[in-house]
This record gives sequence, structure tokens and C-alpha cells, in this order.
Amino acid sequence: MFRKIHFRLADKRFLSELNEAFGPIWNWCLAKCRLVMIRYPRPVFTVMVLSIGLSLMVLAGDIFGGKDKVVRSKGAPMASGMDIGAAGFYQGLESISSTASKIRQNMELNQRVDSLLKKQQLTHQDSLWLSKALKAMER
Repeated sequence: MFRKIHFRLADKRFLSELNEAFGPIWNWCLAKCRLVMIRYPRPVFTVMVLSIGLSLMVLAGDIFGGKDKVVRSKGAPMASGMDIGAAGFYQGLESISSTASKIRQNMELNQRVDSLLKKQQLTHQDSLWLSKALKAMER
């Protein structure tokens, strides 16, 4: 049912480099936070409770607040008789569709680059294609 997540060697190296670079800073920050929490438990608890209360007030204001607010999306054409929610829904579908097509293009590009990297020697045409793909990715 569950698959074990396998990291590539490059990912492991990247994470170890990040840990090596920022580990001391992270440990110092954690030690300072721990020290503040031990020295001043009541103010820390008060700040925590106040922030939770504030977030609940904002949430309640959004839920029970003004129902008469009309939110119009920018650039969405309104057809006659079309509900505002439906226009937002179709705009969301267009956004999802464009994102899916971009993901598909990136996956195809990734597969092509992987196949080129597995070759022992690149041809001139392969080099030109890689250069063109890198320039397209910079935009």
C-alpha cells in the first residue's frame, strides 16, 4: 500500500550540504528559543493563546461576516446570466488545465534530457537541442 520514498544521490548530497551549511545556525536558533521558553513560560504561553484567539476571530469574521460582499475576478468575462461563482469555477478550470499542460511539457522535456544524458556521446543536433531547451527554460 505504501511505497518507500527513494532519494536520488544528488538529493542526498544537496540535503547534507544544506545541513552542513545551516545546521549550526539552526541549532543556535533552537537553543535560543528553548532558553526563552524555559525562562519566560507565562509570556510565551500568553502570546501563543493570543495568536490562536486572533486567528479564530479572523476566521469567524470570514465565516460569519458580510455575506453581501461580491468578489469579482479580474479579467474574467461575464456572460449574461452566468453566476459569479460559475465564472470563477471556469477560470479555475482554465488555470488547472494550463498548469497540467505545463507539467506535461516539463515531464516530456525531462524524459528527453534524461535520454540524452544516458548517451555516451552527444551529436551536434543533440547539443543544439539542449541549448535551445535551456534558453527556453530561462524565459
